Amino acid sequence: MGYLSDSDYVLQYNQPSVNSDDFDAQNRALSSPFRNFTFEDYPTLHKLHKKLSNCGIDYVTLLNKINFEEISIPLFCDNRVCLNPKCQTHRLYKFMKEHRAQINALNKNMISPKGWVFTDSRKSYPIDRFYCQERLKELCYLLSKNKHLKFGSNSMFSVHMEIKLHKDSWYLHFHVVSGGITNLRLVRKMWGKQIFYEDAINPIDLGYYVSKYASKVPKFPNKLSYLEYMSCTYKLQMHRFNCEFTPVINPSNWVVIKRNSQNSTDTFYELDMWLNKYLNDYGFGG
Repeated sequence: MGYLSDSDYVLQYNQPSVNSDDFDAQNRALSSPFRNFTFEDYPTLHKLHKKLSNCGIDYVTLLNKINFEEISIPLFCDNRVCLNPKCQTHRLYKFMKEHRAQINALNKNMISPKGWVFTDSRKSYPIDRFYCQERLKELCYLLSKNKHLKFGSNSMFSVHMEIKLHKDSWYLHFHVVSGGITNLRLVRKMWGKQIFYEDAINPIDLGYYVSKYASKVPKFPNKLSYLEYMSCTYKLQMHRFNCEFTPVINPSNWVVIKRNSQNSTDTFYELDMWLNKYLNDYGFGG
């Protein structure tokens, strides 16, 4: 069998679908998006209110099994649309802790970690959740050299989706950490949009660089864009590691003995008023 030319690779890639065993059921979205927040979506808005309004206010009391010390710590919702700065800090810490093994694997695999930005076209609302998922799968396929040897990442890699919002449009792009990309010209052709080399990354800062996108909240130009982002990103996979690693198990000496939760607003009118006040109090991210 003869070798494929760069043009043949591009034609073969631009078929209607991309098949990859890497993207099995456990990596797919768990629910459909909510397009418009009306009275019919009352349960969703009520659940969101319970998370965001009590973020950092609810707390849990823990007991140490060794010395029987009791401590109380605040509970954060870790929601992608939470504008509470303390919650954003907690999401950064939580992501770094949960993905420590993958981050360590990236560091060991790369001599010089580099940051790349894979851009995309600006699009009109509503945000297309399915399109975001498909572009993530396409990018991971392009970078996975176990699927093809002629192009892709020459190291383990991580991919992080980011959605920027404007008044009348939204823009998808991906931040990639990789030691380098084989045949970048071909990868650009197959991706179909511009790819930028962002920066060299100090290995000491790699954990923060990778994790900051998990805690970052975009700037929302208006309430509609906030609701669109909330709807689209609900249980959407936005971060992916291509790493061989050994999971880190951290047994805890603490057990929960009490949880304190606040009551939640009930009427739809109050929920809508609360959301307006929430956005006015915290601003619109960024």
